[in-house]
Amino acid sequence: MILRSFLGLLLGMAFADAAFAQGWGNVKGQVVWANPVAAAPVNLLAGVAPANIPPCVKGGGLPSDELLIDKNTKGVANALIWIAAVEDADPTEIHPKAIPVHPDLRAIPKDNVVIDQPCCLFTPRILMFREGQVLEVRNSAVFNHSFAFSGHNEINASVNSNIPAGGKATFTLKAQKKPIPISCAIHGWMKGELMVLNHPYFTTSKKDGTFEIKNAPAGKFLVFVFHESKGYLQEGNISKGQQIEIKAGGTLDLDTFDLK
Repeated sequence: MILRSFLGLLLGMAFADAAFAQGWGNVKGQVVWANPVAAAPVNLLAGVAPANIPPCVKGGGLPSDELLIDKNTKGVANALIWIAAVEDADPTEIHPKAIPVHPDLRAIPKDNVVIDQPCCLFTPRILMFREGQVLEVRNSAVFNHSFAFSGHNEINASVNSNIPAGGKATFTLKAQKKPIPISCAIHGWMKGELMVLNHPYFTTSKKDGTFEIKNAPAGKFLVFVFHESKGYLQEGNISKGQQIEIKAGGTLDLDTFDLK
């Protein structure tokens, strides 16, 4: 028993030393609307027959929430930002590589992550979460919805699940390298994105377009910035990511990413 405790102490000390040697830093930036002309408002139900307009919609109009631009800062909300191992630039590797995780962030949250469909929009439209968390899709509307997603065919495949009024369904997804489009097969204008990762270093841009990822591992990594209306926004605008170097104890300011 004493030997076992001593070995446990040594392992704990080695683990702590490794964590200290790793070093941790922060990453921040902003996603901004770069066009000189403001984005025109979009009515998702334009052209939809009155008989097919959901009963919860008043006046026949349903504003799109795909592109949310702050009037004051020109910041764009709901961009997906995450970091990844440099090896993830290899398109032949379908599974994302593991990266070091700060001790305070290793535990995977136990609560389900939730999407609702109260009135023909996904709420939230954009959702990022960790592998190991359960996705719970609710339908609080008074009519049927479906929930469909198109994942990588060797990792998450594709699913289309009917969700009756007041019902819900749960899904367990694995981490993959690209966002997963979601939709409702009954109401074709309903769309969004999921991103499932094997680490906690991800976020979405705020109302003013700013974002920050804290306690990320120091070293060379990739950063991805993605918006569903445009795709990848980081340098090169490609799915291979932009290489960055995070300094221990510092904050890497990536400046702005333009959405045009």
